[in-house]
Amino acid sequence: MTIITTGLNVLYEGITIATIQKSPGMTPLVYGSAKNLVTALYDKNGRRALFDGGFTRLYCNWDSAGTGRYVKNAAAWLANYDQWGRYEHIAPERHAAGQTSLGKTSSKVFYYIGQAETLRIGGYWENDAEGKVTVYGPDEKVAKEATFTGNEHYFEMPVAAPGIWSADVTFTSGAKKAYTYVISAGQVKKTAKK
Repeated sequence: MTIITTGLNVLYEGITIATIQKSPGMTPLVYGSAKNLVTALYDKNGRRALFDGGFTRLYCNWDSAGTGRYVKNAAAWLANYDQWGRYEHIAPERHAAGQTSLGKTSSKVFYYIGQAETLRIGGYWENDAEGKVTVYGPDEKVAKEATFTGNEHYFEMPVAAPGIWSADVTFTSGAKKAYTYVISAGQVKKTAKK
């Protein structure tokens, strides 16, 4: 949590502010001048989310009172930068969810690898489709592509290079104009031998 506020003495509040309701599992981070909760975060098992109601600070007076630093700090925290190199603290699986149109590519899911392991990559979507899952190595070059037909596709891939790996899905044909998807990348779970 301290990563987000590192180097900040003040933070521009913005013009239009949305108040966040306190919820179990969420930690308050920033209160506004009206004593309302403006920013809260979630952090559990390497899965992180940041809820910020001061959205106008991102386009009104962008360079005022620490906004740039705040956004950079938040991005590093959301990427679990403070946990890189501490492999045991990285979440066993990462997910990206959203919706994309037919013929378009989904958002990428990112996964950090600190040592050689086997990744399980793929996803599922609401209707049958055809397309491909593309995996990118730490150098951002295509490491593997796998085509699919149906509404779910997973495959395993041995990986040796440490760094941030990513994957996305492209829907090439199907009955729907847009697909709601979840894609994931994670270490293959090892089962103990009896």
